Amino acid sequence: MRILFFSNVYPGPVNPRGGIFNASLLKAMSDRHSVRVVAPVSWLDLLRRGVGNRPAPRDESGLVLDGTDYPCFWYPPKLGRRWYDHWMWLSARKTLLSAARSSRPQAVLSYWAHPDGAVAVKLARRLGIPSIVMTGGSDMLVLTKNRARRAAIRRVITRADAVVAVSQDIAARVVEEGASPERVHVVYRGVDRDVFYPDSPAAARQRLGLNPEGQLAVAVGRLVPVKGYQVLIEACRRLHAESPRFACYVLGEGSLRRELEQQIHSSGLRGIVRLPGSQNQHNLADWYRAADFTVLPSLSEGVPNVLLETLACGSRFVASRVGGVPEIADNRYDRLVPAGDAAALAAAMKAAFTGSRLMTGEPLTEEPAAGETEHSIGPRSFTPFSWHDSAEAVANIIAGLIHREQPGGTAEREVEPGHFSRPQRHSPEEATEMATALTQGATL
Repeated sequence: MRILFFSNVYPGPVNPRGGIFNASLLKAMSDRHSVRVVAPVSWLDLLRRGVGNRPAPRDESGLVLDGTDYPCFWYPPKLGRRWYDHWMWLSARKTLLSAARSSRPQAVLSYWAHPDGAVAVKLARRLGIPSIVMTGGSDMLVLTKNRARRAAIRRVITRADAVVAVSQDIAARVVEEGASPERVHVVYRGVDRDVFYPDSPAAARQRLGLNPEGQLAVAVGRLVPVKGYQVLIEACRRLHAESPRFACYVLGEGSLRRELEQQIHSSGLRGIVRLPGSQNQHNLADWYRAADFTVLPSLSEGVPNVLLETLACGSRFVASRVGGVPEIADNRYDRLVPAGDAAALAAAMKAAFTGSRLMTGEPLTEEPAAGETEHSIGPRSFTPFSWHDSAEAVANIIAGLIHREQPGGTAEREVEPGHFSRPQRHSPEEATEMATALTQGATL
């Protein structure tokens, strides 16, 4: 098959480690199919990072596909977000049409419902081929809280030929928002089995230069509000008063770094909670192995890659009961707590450090039997997919749509250049709102 992928969530010149999960999926898919990637990059991010004045960064991951295009995404900052799909379409249209002419795609695949998914659906309709939108979680759980953005997202998921969700929970939300159930599919994200696999915790600590004896929790993710790290620091403050001999490392970068550093200092947790920054994939695997458990205090999630990678490394987790997290938790090893509850999180972390069997949030009613270990309890109830598993599942969905929409081999037809030239039309009200937003944005 020939697939055109469109999303800004992909490794690029501004963030070489961004969207690694999409790059991993597409790399696996490209082993059997032709995949062309167009990944728009915000003009503000380019300006802030000064990328235009520097050579493109080296592909550290080795996952970026050859021929990837990075059109600049022009838009009025913080204004008219319901129209961001229009700005993205206007910004990327030339690149998209050029990519379509050269690659002759049979389907358009995208990630993130709005604005990316909206642009992908528009392109697919102009090409007369199926559109598949992959949702990430927060696009359905967070962005839909805004009425205008929710309406835009509902248009996308009801017009797409298929919607792929990362969990049963997100799939149910997509259906609630109006998508036909028969068009909604669940495909769990994969993990790189060559990187994330069980290994000696002691050896991992040695490679990372960590204390071989101390209690250690690790959190991984962007330093942004939805990840709940303020709650984690407060939980660590409570835990430190009872169990001072532990450390918690938060791996990632983001807009909250300075605020979190101040909270750590004011809470008396310097040296206890640490922010060593982002890590490459191989280092991350060692962090998962080295830690007593991974902690995920998020306020909203789909099925986090962090937890899938944790499971693949043979470790366990303490996490917020949000999104699809309960779908992958095992009540013999893991513990779930209410999102935003620092006291419950502190109690769960304390239980995890003591080695008690975990999970439900209810008091444990029995102690482990003599000699009982995690290995003797039995294998986990959920095993993470490999990226090839996930890629095959998505490819099967796409193949089914191509067969349904274009039976008899017509999917192999050439794309006519003139097929893209139909003008985009807006109502007078839409045109006025768009023009006003763009004018205001230009004055910022």
